[in-house]
Amino acid sequence: MNHSRKIKVSRDAAMRYTRQIVQEEWFCRWQTLDSENDDAIDGLILYERKSKVTDAIFVQVKGGKGYRVDSTNYPNHICLNLGIEYINLHRSRWDSYPGPVILVYVDPKSGTGKTDQAWWTDLKNPASYTVKAKSYIIVPKDQKFDISAKKNIHLLTGHRHQESKLPNIETGNDLLSHISLNEKSIKRSAKEYYDKLRDDKVALLPACKEFTDIHFTRVGWKHITRKTRSLQRIIQSLILLPVAKELLEKIDNYQVVDYLFKPDGSNGGVLYQTLLIRGRVTFSFRYPAVINVILRRKIVVSGEGKYLESKVWFYSVYESRRKRELIR
Repeated sequence: MNHSRKIKVSRDAAMRYTRQIVQEEWFCRWQTLDSENDDAIDGLILYERKSKVTDAIFVQVKGGKGYRVDSTNYPNHICLNLGIEYINLHRSRWDSYPGPVILVYVDPKSGTGKTDQAWWTDLKNPASYTVKAKSYIIVPKDQKFDISAKKNIHLLTGHRHQESKLPNIETGNDLLSHISLNEKSIKRSAKEYYDKLRDDKVALLPACKEFTDIHFTRVGWKHITRKTRSLQRIIQSLILLPVAKELLEKIDNYQVVDYLFKPDGSNGGVLYQTLLIRGRVTFSFRYPAVINVILRRKIVVSGEGKYLESKVWFYSVYESRRKRELIR
């Protein structure tokens, strides 16, 4: 068997094993992307709750003994020699993907009675790389890709953050400078501020590397000013628009609170997400509060895995835990 054939066999076996773990042990969905590693993603792990997809993990799969290197410098890790050029080319892509990205390494069975084994690592975690051996990705030996990995990998989506651990944001005395009480109504002056965020592409520079731009469209404005909301909630959201801007510029992580995947019939599809960014905000004129910013995101993935388009837009801002003290 020639070298290229061996690589294909190893990759196919690794894909089958990964799919088997996800479907038969995790009871999650596996969506294969029919790529030849052109875009460094081989599939999606889709978490479900009550038959509804809630989260997704992007997965790069590697298989076979050809990648593995034994190194005394990293006794607690499996070293995968993928090459400096490969890592330099793909690491920026992994960092820019809209969600967690992991690598699953499958060591195929060899010998009678042997079984496949697999390990995983977070490709967005700097600890998966090493300065001394730039051609390596290192995978912790205690991170087996089995039934025990389901919960730990799901935690990469950022769920269940405690309020006491949220980042602290301090606002200045000019927080309400976008609101006029003289010539214009609160709604009109807030709309002018919102339109500035919509039209000025450099008015907001997101801290999260996944967001190249956040669009302030009519969707968000209509949502926060809809007639079915109470007047108090509408005014609160209008006042908090500059706070939403600060949170987006200073907080680089988010939670996925809702998720929908629509396949297109060719192994690709569209992912729709509702994202939550939270911060503990200190005001100069009132008590502190936890402020929530809601974003919507649309991700288009081709069946070949060669193309990924992501669009993010503002949806809402509001204060949570009203009339209740923060968790200390």
